[in-house]
Amino acid sequence: FGKLYLSPDNGSSWGNLLTVPSGPPARSIISIAVNGSNIFATAYGAGVYVSTNNGGAWATANNGLTNLYPTSIITSGNNIIVTSDVSTGGNAFLSSNNGNSWTPISLPAQVSSFGIHPGFAKNTGGLFAATKSGVYYSQDNGLNWTPSNTGLTKLNTYTIYALNSYLIVGTATGEIFFSHDYGFSWTALSTSGLPPYVIDNFAVCGSNIFAVCGNNLYYSPL
Repeated sequence: FGKLYLSPDNGSSWGNLLTVPSGPPARSIISIAVNGSNIFATAYGAGVYVSTNNGGAWATANNGLTNLYPTSIITSGNNIIVTSDVSTGGNAFLSSNNGNSWTPISLPAQVSSFGIHPGFAKNTGGLFAATKSGVYYSQDNGLNWTPSNTGLTKLNTYTIYALNSYLIVGTATGEIFFSHDYGFSWTALSTSGLPPYVIDNFAVCGSNIFAVCGNNLYYSPL
């Protein structure tokens, strides 16, 4: 079962928020996003779930979603964008009505994850895509894409994360890069202590950055 948990006390205790029905396939919860009063969760093999009451109740939101293996979901202004597993096609879909329906959007390459940098574009925020061919950005919600790989010595990017004025990207082989200029250039970070596996996700809490890599959680001071 894929399960989503909530902690009301900074991780001291956890309660179950959502349990996805069993597959096949195994239906892991991959990512979550918040848009207004709605919470969205992507469930591998089951599509997208939405809650309108802070996780008290959930319903599927798959109308128009032709690939039910989503790996990433983000919000960009009033829009919600979801991308699917690259092994199942790497499709991406856009919803402008809180997940009631989805339409496909064009992609520069097979996308593993999206990230948004609010300061990059005045109106919509900068939309960044981590792909097997490097990082791309869009200032019009995915209508047009431009590569952004200067300094990126590994192009097999897998996850991307926006942090304050920075962008952080992880690769499929355990490298981490950061950008302080909206993705125009990248600098490698030390990955001492990390195995050479896929960087699945990033998160920041307080003064630490956390990385999921090789089924383990690692952290480092910012």
